[in-house]
This record gives sequence, structure tokens and C-alpha cells, in this order.
Amino acid sequence: MSLADELRTLRPEYMAAPFWFWNDVMDPKEVRRQIAEMAGQNIGGFFMHARMGRVTPYMSQEWMTAVKAAVDEARQRGMFAWIYDEDGWPSGFGGGAVNALGEEYLQQYATAEIIPCDGSLGPKLERPKHIIAAYATGKKVNGFDDCHRLDPNDLPGSWSRLPPTCRERLVVFRRELHNYRRHFSPEAWADGYVDVLNPKVTRAFIQSIYEAYRHEIGREFGKNVPGVFTDEPSYHELGWSEPVVRLPMSPVLEREFEKRYGAPLLDNLMTIAFGGPDAIRARWCFYSCLAHLFSQNYTRILAEWCERHKMIFTGHYLLEEHPRCATHVIGDPMLHYYHQQYPGIDHLGKDLDLKDFWSSARVLVKQASSIAHQFNKARVMCETFAGGGWHFGIREQKWMADWQYAMGLNLVCQHAFHYSLRGFRKRDYPPSLSFQQPWWSFSRNLGAHFARLGYLVTRGRRVVNVLVMHPIESFFATHEPGGYPWPNDLMNEALKKLVEYLLAHQIDFDFGNEVLLKRHGQLRGASLKLGSAAYDAVIIPHSLTWRKSTVAMLRKFAASGGRLYFVEPAPTHIEGEPTEAYGSLLDEAMSLGHWQAPEFRQCIADLVGPAARRACRVLGNDPHNQDIMVMHRRAEEQDIFFLASAAKTAHTASVVFDVPGTPMLVDTVSGHISPAPHTRENGECRIELPFDFAKSHAICFRRGRRASVPATEVQVFQQTLCRKGDLLPYQMDRDNAFILDTGELFIDGRSAGIMSTLNAEQALARHGNAPQAFMRFTATSETKVASAELLLETPESFEIRMDGRNVPVPTQPAWFIDPCLRRIPIPGGLKAGVNTVEIHFRWQPGLEIEPMYLLGRFGAYVEHDKCRIAPLPKKLAVGSWHDQGLAFYAGITTYTLDAYVDLTADRWELRCPEFHSAIRVTVNGVDAGHILWAPYTLDITAHLRRGRNQIGLQVANCLRNFLGPHHMGNEDEIDCLGPHNFFNTRHRVPEYRLKPAGLLGEVVLTGYRTDR
Repeated sequence: MSLADELRTLRPEYMAAPFWFWNDVMDPKEVRRQIAEMAGQNIGGFFMHARMGRVTPYMSQEWMTAVKAAVDEARQRGMFAWIYDEDGWPSGFGGGAVNALGEEYLQQYATAEIIPCDGSLGPKLERPKHIIAAYATGKKVNGFDDCHRLDPNDLPGSWSRLPPTCRERLVVFRRELHNYRRHFSPEAWADGYVDVLNPKVTRAFIQSIYEAYRHEIGREFGKNVPGVFTDEPSYHELGWSEPVVRLPMSPVLEREFEKRYGAPLLDNLMTIAFGGPDAIRARWCFYSCLAHLFSQNYTRILAEWCERHKMIFTGHYLLEEHPRCATHVIGDPMLHYYHQQYPGIDHLGKDLDLKDFWSSARVLVKQASSIAHQFNKARVMCETFAGGGWHFGIREQKWMADWQYAMGLNLVCQHAFHYSLRGFRKRDYPPSLSFQQPWWSFSRNLGAHFARLGYLVTRGRRVVNVLVMHPIESFFATHEPGGYPWPNDLMNEALKKLVEYLLAHQIDFDFGNEVLLKRHGQLRGASLKLGSAAYDAVIIPHSLTWRKSTVAMLRKFAASGGRLYFVEPAPTHIEGEPTEAYGSLLDEAMSLGHWQAPEFRQCIADLVGPAARRACRVLGNDPHNQDIMVMHRRAEEQDIFFLASAAKTAHTASVVFDVPGTPMLVDTVSGHISPAPHTRENGECRIELPFDFAKSHAICFRRGRRASVPATEVQVFQQTLCRKGDLLPYQMDRDNAFILDTGELFIDGRSAGIMSTLNAEQALARHGNAPQAFMRFTATSETKVASAELLLETPESFEIRMDGRNVPVPTQPAWFIDPCLRRIPIPGGLKAGVNTVEIHFRWQPGLEIEPMYLLGRFGAYVEHDKCRIAPLPKKLAVGSWHDQGLAFYAGITTYTLDAYVDLTADRWELRCPEFHSAIRVTVNGVDAGHILWAPYTLDITAHLRRGRNQIGLQVANCLRNFLGPHHMGNEDEIDCLGPHNFFNTRHRVPEYRLKPAGLLGEVVLTGYRTDR
């Protein structure tokens, strides 16, 4: 079967599978309706994610009824219903079932307390039975020279026998149990998190969640229910910004540490926590032991259970994107990926690199994709787009995902599809990328793109020849547990720079893990094999320490003729102990120079580039070229390339491919394959490839039969159909909205002031005693509006009054945007002048006061912090909606354009480069397709006729101007918009901050004739 035949069918297993937030009352009918919505937009499956806001009791019979309805509907539609293994996150506590088993199951810490003593015992020790270790030392705690471990049960006796110089500080470590709770986490967190180092805990977790699902789901387990997602487990959660030192602790850890290193852990606790002459070795031992236990006693056990039941274990771990953070909370990410059937990561936010976490998405992706390549794992999953904000749409999804695919990911888990937007749920790391969005019905092409691209980049194997040894254990050895946020982490900066420079020169690579190298590494001639992958070039990054087994393997590799490179400064330790053993090894290696040297980038290109035997190179010094990521796969007699750019601006790159065959461009939306214009010289193929925001290229080199050379086109016609500022006829697909988000709050008859609805809810919570309250909003209209509605959540909870008159609530009011937003008709509509809306209620916890809206065929205009209602414009100018009476509109507006064609052309192309968020085009009343991302063109040849043509541009926006945030002054500075950002009053501004939406610039029709 040809590639064209294979791409003709969309396979659900290669489609996106979003996080589906189960965050309200789970109604099986609504569950089925939403699955049907997903199927209609080429979504292949979903992860059933119990989420904050959940009302249906977790793992109850009602919960399982909804689960079985989802599984059944997915089966009927050929989709996949994935399990999410926890009630929120982090995984492991089983919705409260595991942590309720007792203290033995809870995560533990050794928390340090430093007590000044001035030569005496000092203050009386509180809670002495919780002290697990005590140490006497001098004034200098950090980097101490003289320290004595004491018996906590022999104080002050043992203290008095010490030299005076050691009696100036008493350091005690207390055993603490995890009892931490974040404001947006499930209620079960109040009982603490669990000890993921203990296999007994993991087996209890399996029994309470995994086995329960298996029992309820039955025969679809392992079929239409293909696997399980585990989310952000960790062995350390506390102490990020507190002025204390906390170390993970567990009886399992104490036993394993002494078994591995021949010394009690408590003898090393002071050194691990505060440093000293032996700190490098002690910390290397400690974090190596933690990494081993966590991966073995949590991940391995869960993955093996899934393997036995023909399930796929996927998901991701806390803060895996930064080796320093990973050291602190999860150990070695690659050891977890090794056990997972589908290694998984998360890539948060709206940008490719999160500045807030000083992390590297390149390092993050490569850690997982390397394991997949080395150990033949078919898929690499990425939970992505979380916190992109309500302005994040179709184009942004493709842009970010394409970049990830080019580096080795191939299963998109969109974060997220919200089952409900009721109350605070709409602020849960928005956006919801589901049916609530105005552009939703236009997103079928995005689903097709993910499906075909996912299939394409799983064919054959990645072609990669360079191995970068991962220095995670150097992070273990240098980790100061109380040093958060670990400023000036030079080793992390060096690793980021090495990875960035390699990829900027199209030098693909894998990371090599030391534990797995010892277990699965071998030499084959001058190649180093790791699993099923082989490498001719190996790079030692800037690092401090490596294992004995790693040094021995690299020594043999270099002696066999393998190309070995190192980055300066060179390592100085083996397994945390100083050594001179690297001298002879580095004499056989080639230095890439100091990572901070100006010539470091060029050294990588000049030295590693030839050794990498790149089959794809981007020519020229255009800075945009450094943003191009390249994936190369070889499947039988075909070479497949996928190129994506991180840049959001247009640029053209000259790309050289050193492979045989004819280059064919693959349209991942339609599956169509066509010859690529190219030239060949000295056996190399050169193609000019245009890039832009979300513009990527899938290219297949077909050997054997030569393809026809594409004909040259000559432009014979061009007409600008409209320009910015032109007035056009338009039609809205739904009512306009006018927001009511600020009003006067009255509590027990007294005014509490004018405030936002979010602040009103907080004021009511502070008041307590279930007060009788009401909130009064006003809307000024310049004209009478005959028909209008009030849109609000849980209308049954309020008594509604309009200008003093009661407004009846229908028994089953219709909904708008989301089923939680109910439409209440306003008798008599709106009058000219000031309209007063009041909601009366008795407040109690759980009742949420959310913004309301007026709906109708009117205009909503915003000036600074004031809103008014006035007539809609008769025509709509090309430009943003938000200053033309559609300030809060969430929907589709159709512009009507006339195009007069008086000659024949072989191809007609419509170009519309400026819009937000998506466009569907009709020509003479017939659907012609969509414009969703660069190059912002659509071939409309089949629909255009000689003479007058009517072109309809159905422009859909997103929910940003409808749901906000409307008053957040620093929104654009936030990488990942989460619940906590909405409670930050420091950046609140009084004016309404709105985003451009609609048709924003010119539309051009161009005709081309084939030059034969």
C-alpha cells in the first residue's frame, strides 16, 4: 500500500486525545453528547480526568455509570476512553483511600531546625519523640568542619560531654508527615499525600483505583480503554519557598541507603542538608537512591500491572522539565520514561519555553523522545497547552504541537476540554478547547492534521547518530535542598545551551541515561549501542561526576574509534568522589570548548555537525533558521522529514536534503501528496521552504519512479477585495453579549460597596453566618431593546429582579456557550436609559457569584472602565470587533464580499492573513474550506465562476473577550494562566482589557495560470 493510500484514512489512535475535565455533576447523557462533539472534530479519544469542581463522588457507582457511558459511546464511535488514575493530582493517594490507611502510607520528611545554644543546650526541645536525628556543631552550619551526631534520647547528657566549640548550634531533624493542601486541589489532599517510595503504598493505590476500574469496565479494558494516565507524582512536594530545609524521608529509603552505601542515612543527613567536605558524595548517594526507589517502587509496579492487563501506562511527573527541579522532587525522569509504555511529559503555557521555571522545553522533550527511540516505544505523549489563556486557539495549538512533533512527540493530550465552565471551573488553567469555543466547528482540520502527522512520524525509526550523556547525576551531587530557587545554576544553563545549539544546527540527538547505559549499553565496532539505537558520536556535557560504569564504557568507545566530545569545564568526580581518572579519557576526546565561550556554537557546528551525518541542513545565517526543528525518519525505502519553526513571523529557508529520491510534499490536512519544487546538485536536493506562524512541512522522499516536476505558475490576476477600515455587510450567528461583572453588594441590607463579582464572593465568605444578600448591576442603553435575555449560572439559586420587577425563571432554560450559562428572558426587554438588574440570595459556601451577561441584538461598547448599550453598526469595518460594538461577543460573524472575475485562470487563491481566530469560506453559497493558519490561503478554483462571485467569510473568535480576564493588567506577561492568577489583585486594572478579534486586515484574490 502506498503512503497516499495509508494517509487516506484517519486513524483514531493517531488523533489527539485531550484531558477531559470531569468537573461537575456527571450526567451520562451529557457525557455522550460531548463525546459526539469530539468525534465530529476528529478527536480520537480522551482522558477521563477527575478534576476540581467534581460533584459526582469519585469512584462511586454514579461515577462508574458515567465512566461506562463514556466507554460505550467511545466504542460505538471507534474512539478510545483513557483512564486518569486520580482525583485531581498528584497521583497516588487514590482519592483519599490510600492516605486514609494510616501514617505508614503517608509521605514523610526530615525537617531541619537550627537552635542557637551559646554553649548550653538552649531552649527546651519540643516534640522530642518526633526527632529522628540531632547534631551538635559550631556556629558555621553551612560547610561545617566539626559535627557530632547525638542520641536524641540522651539529651542533655551527651551534649555536656562535647567540646565547647561543638556546642554552639543544635540541629535537629524532625519527622513530619505530609499534610499540605493547595487551594485548587481536591479535598482529599487535606489528609496528606503518600509515600511513593514504598511499594506497599503503590499496591494499595492499584487496589483502590486500577483494580476498581478493571472490575467495572470489564471486557473493554485493554481495548477501547487502552491505558492509564498518572499525573505529577513526586517524593517531595513541600518546602519550595519556606526558610527551612526538608528532605524526603521514608523507612524504605533508610533501609535502601544503608544497603547500597554501607552507612546509615542518618549519619549523612547533616551533610546532605547543609553541605560540608563530603557533601558531593553524600548528595550523589542520597538522590541516586531516591531516584532508584521512586522509579522502581512506583512507576515500575504500575507499568508492569498495566502490561499484565494489556494496558498502556503513560502520564507525566512533577517538574521533569528542569534537572535541578527533577532532582528535588522526582529523581531521574528518564528512569520513569523507561518503564512507561508511552513515555509522557507536560508542556505548559502559551510559549515554547516557560520563563517562570527557567526551564528548557527542548531538554524536556528530548528526555522522553530519547527513551522512546532507544527502547522501541511507539508513542510519546505530551499534555500540553495548559494555561494558554482564552485567546489560545486553533493556530496556537498547531504551532506548539508541530514544534513538539518535530522533536519526537507524537500523541497530543490537549489541556483541556472542560466538561463544565460553571463558577471557578472557567479559571482552571484556561482555555477549554472544546465545544464552548466559537471556532469549535472549524477545528476538524486540526484534528485531521494531528491524525495524519501522528501516523507519519511514527513510521519507521528516527535517524539519529549523536548521543548526549545526560548529566542528571551531577545535579544530584550538587543539589542544595534548601537553595531554592537555585540561582545561577551554571550546569543547567550549560545543558540548555548545548541542546539549543545542537538543534539550531539540525543536529538531532538522544540523551543517554547512565543507569540504562550500564544495563543496556554495548559496543559494536566504533558505535555505542543503547537499547536498539546506535551512535557514532557521544558528547559529555559540562558536568561534575559520572558513574564508574559510564567512564569505563566511554573509554572503550573512544579506544574503538568512536567520536567522543566533551564540553568544558570537564568532570572531576566519579560517583561523587574526586578523581584524576578523566585525564587519559579526555586526551582521546575532542573538546568543544567552554560552554560560555563565544565560539562554542560554531564549534558544535564544525565538529559535531560532520560526525552527525545530517541528512537535512538549513543554509544561511538568518536568525530564524535557528528556530527550525527537524525530525528525520526512515521507513523501508522512504525518508520522511518533518520541519517546524518556533518563529511566528514569515521567513523562507533554503534546506538541503542528502537523501536519494524525489521529494514529495505531504498535506497533513487532506492527505494529498504532491511533488516539491527542488533542485539537485552533487547528489543533494535543495528546497526553498516558507515558514510562518504554525506553517510546517512534511516531506517524503520517494525512491524509484520519478515524479513529475510541478508546473510553474504565473500570476495573471489580483484583486484586493477589502482593506483595513473598509465597511462590509455582516451577519452575526448569535446574540451579542453585554457583561455585568461589577456591581454594588448588599449584605443584610447594608451596602458593602461596589466591587467585582469575584471580590463579592470573597466578601461574603468573610462575612459568614449565611447572610441575606443581593447584588445590584446597572446597564445603560441608548435605545430600547425589544427582546433581551439575562445570562447567568445556577439561576434557580437567585431571585432575579429587573428594574424592581421579578423575572421568572423558566423550568428548563436554554443554554448559551456552556450548559451552565442559562438564558432567562427579560419581560419587555431593555429600556432606553439605565436598566437595573438585581440578584437576591442567601449566601452559603458553594454558591458562586459569577459575571452575568445581557444578550440581545444590540451593540456593546466599552470606553475605559465604562460599558454602554447602543445600536449595532449597519456595516462592520475590517478591523477588530471589540471597538465596534462587539466588545464581549463570542461567536461567528459572516462578512460578505463581492469578487468580479473577467478572465480564466487555472487556479484561484484567496488570501486572508489577518484574523482571529478562524475562518470558514463560502463561495456563491457553497462551503469552500477553512483558513486557520499560515500561509493563510485557500484554493477556491472549484467554486469560482466568471463574472460576479459572492464570497462569505465566516470569522469565529475565541472566548477571551467573553470570559476574560477583563481586568488583569499583566495577562500578557503570564506564561501559564492558572487559578491563582485570578486572585491577584495587585495587577488588577479598572479598565476593560480586550483582545483583537474578527477580520483584521486585507483579503486578496489571486489568479494563476500554469506556464506550460
